[in-house]
Amino acid sequence: MRDGGFLLVNKPVGPSSFHVIAQLRRLTGVQRIGHAGTLDPLASGLLIVAIGRQYTRQLETFVGMDKSYRVTFELGTTTTTYDSEGSITHQVPHVSVTADQVREAVAGFQGTYDQIPPAFSAKKVNGVRAYDRARKGQTVVLEAQPVRIDALVVAAMQLDIPHPIVTVLVTCSKGTYVRSLVHDIGQVLGVGATVTALERTAIGHYSVDQAIDLDGVSLDALTAAVFS
Repeated sequence: MRDGGFLLVNKPVGPSSFHVIAQLRRLTGVQRIGHAGTLDPLASGLLIVAIGRQYTRQLETFVGMDKSYRVTFELGTTTTTYDSEGSITHQVPHVSVTADQVREAVAGFQGTYDQIPPAFSAKKVNGVRAYDRARKGQTVVLEAQPVRIDALVVAAMQLDIPHPIVTVLVTCSKGTYVRSLVHDIGQVLGVGATVTALERTAIGHYSVDQAIDLDGVSLDALTAAVFS
């Protein structure tokens, strides 16, 4: 892979985005590799990767694109990280909500709103990542920032259980934290909510359906999937 290029990777749940980059460095022998937007270990889906100096310099083009996600969350539980990997901060024994109440709460976030990023995020506070401070037990205060939610559709609901499960399809602007969006929906419903599954399905017009899985992939297959 002498010239490098861009690659669409389907990241599985478990490894970090950094782990994916490290795996690609081993496969290709190229050290200059970057990506256009981190996915947490809990998250899966589309990761756009640039291989080689010429292409890593162009990553900002993808970073600014709108993102689409499929997110599943549990009502009645809140955690430190706003997802199921965090410590539980509050839990309601039994949640009783209607489908109309869920749809109304979700629909209220379509458009532009001021969103506070999670304390466990890569946002910097006085030059230090927020999650580094949060992991040390320090209080993290982040400022709200305007984000844009272009599409927000309830795809599935299971409401007849103590902690209902809801799946939503989201298309949003750069800088939107889906974990914060879910947290905010839970606050509107008055019961709390936390992410249990998150998949990035698209970045701009690039879809996860076009991406390759790295598990067991050969260098020839990897090279064939690279584009410029």
